[in-house]
Amino acid sequence: MIKPWSSKPSIIDAVLTLFDLTSKCVESTPESRTHVRDKEPLSQLPPLAGVLFECIKERLDWLSRYIIQVLSPSLSDHYMHQLRK
Repeated sequence: MIKPWSSKPSIIDAVLTLFDLTSKCVESTPESRTHVRDKEPLSQLPPLAGVLFECIKERLDWLSRYIIQVLSPSLSDHYMHQLRK
């Protein structure tokens, strides 16, 4: 887990927005422009993708624990069986 707050939907939305905006910036840059400063957004995509995937994974883990802790055992067994498929 990165931090306990990193799996909140608002954080996931913010990281997704950063990733989308960075992707658009990279895609809108003409290939003829190869200055060092133009390569910076491209270099940011892999770390942003890593953070985004980790946040989503943490959210899914939290939701799985929520199902187990809050819902009745028979219902949580049903959902856990579905998650394992």
